[in-house]
Amino acid sequence: MVNSPDAAVYPLICGGIKQLMKQFPELLRRFEYVHNGEPVDRALVIADCDNKSIHDVLSELQSRLGNRTYKFTQGLRFVVVRRKLDTWLLADEKAINAARQGRGQQIQRVNDVLEDLMHPKERLQRIMSAAKLIYTPATLGRIAENIDVAVLTDRVPSFRSFHIAVRQGLLDP
Repeated sequence: MVNSPDAAVYPLICGGIKQLMKQFPELLRRFEYVHNGEPVDRALVIADCDNKSIHDVLSELQSRLGNRTYKFTQGLRFVVVRRKLDTWLLADEKAINAARQGRGQQIQRVNDVLEDLMHPKERLQRIMSAAKLIYTPATLGRIAENIDVAVLTDRVPSFRSFHIAVRQGLLDP
């Protein structure tokens, strides 16, 4: 269980949808025994659409799997994010404000329908710049650490799907 003190989560950062598609399913093979040489219970592949339809990305991932099998004892799940993951970070202005640590201007809520934003990364970069934050993995990590999951679940349907997949995929016995 994820909330168990014995749980181990192993992220494998692929570097974007193009890299994921290029190296998939070899990435899964590399990931298969990352748990101290033993099979990982479940693999959860998160990809953003890169302006394709969710169905098309899911179909491409499935077709790249072909007839390959893996030792994930609880299976393999896919979650496709409609827009860039930056959309998730835009959902909670309090998380951005917490990361700014008193520097820059206070950030207000982005009232747009977040998954309708065509360029969420650029929007996040502008907001972060106003808050005197630099768009780096470390800063994005600080924002992510402070996100209120309830806010994110309420504001971003693709996160809601992701959250359900994690709960079903990693919390089921």
